[in-house]
Amino acid sequence: MSPIRTLLVDDEPLSLELLRARLGDFPDIEVIGAIGDGEAGLEAVHSLRPDLLLLDIQMPGRSGLSLARAISDLELPVIFVTANPMFAAEAFDLAVVDYVLKPVQPDRLEIALMRARRRLAQIRYEASDRPRDPAAELSSSATAGFGEPSVAPLSETLWVPKRDRSVSIRLEEIDWIEAARDYVLIHTDRQAHMLRTTMDTLATQTDPNRFLRVNRSTIVNLTSIETVQEHGKSNVVIVMRGGRALKVGATYVAQARPALKRILAEQTGSGRSRP
Repeated sequence: MSPIRTLLVDDEPLSLELLRARLGDFPDIEVIGAIGDGEAGLEAVHSLRPDLLLLDIQMPGRSGLSLARAISDLELPVIFVTANPMFAAEAFDLAVVDYVLKPVQPDRLEIALMRARRRLAQIRYEASDRPRDPAAELSSSATAGFGEPSVAPLSETLWVPKRDRSVSIRLEEIDWIEAARDYVLIHTDRQAHMLRTTMDTLATQTDPNRFLRVNRSTIVNLTSIETVQEHGKSNVVIVMRGGRALKVGATYVAQARPALKRILAEQTGSGRSRP
């Protein structure tokens, strides 16, 4: 698979330097530019034609959100990398790949890049005249060694096959689960595990008093929700432990609201975010 040509846009030189260093750990990522403001970033998108854009939000002149809107007609995956969680709802309205909070943690960046690879695979699949599975576009390390699931209904443990063994994950360790085509990504506070199964299957195997499906592609552990942000009646964003922001799907808001109201009440009563 050819390198993913990646453009960085951030007005803080230290942030650009740190992000470039982090990306150096991923052999398939090629940084083709590091731009210090939004207007120059927009010009660079059109001149360099990157495969992936990592973008800060709060910058002088043209903001990251403004830049993302200006290129919304391009099939360019965008990952926002920002210190401020308050723009998550606007970001997800722009169908960005991910929303990563600073300081960027290696495991969190790895997850964001995995999502970007999937988006790129889908874009290339749709643009191709040759029928093929877009999952084949992913790097071999992203899917190798992940077999069929071994999950008992209502079990306290998920067993995830690895190359030479199976690893057990207790349900209480899981922060959130996201769909990845024929797989799911199971996120704990230490790492993400890939398992071949479906979201519908997992939804029947997890306790609804502990886990909540917030959109078609995501199930969250209620105890791992750090904050709930309401931006109107049907525009709700939750921020998970570790900084992952997730938008509640419009058709899931009514179902999720009772549980999220309890969390909001706890936040209001304690005067602080959940630990």
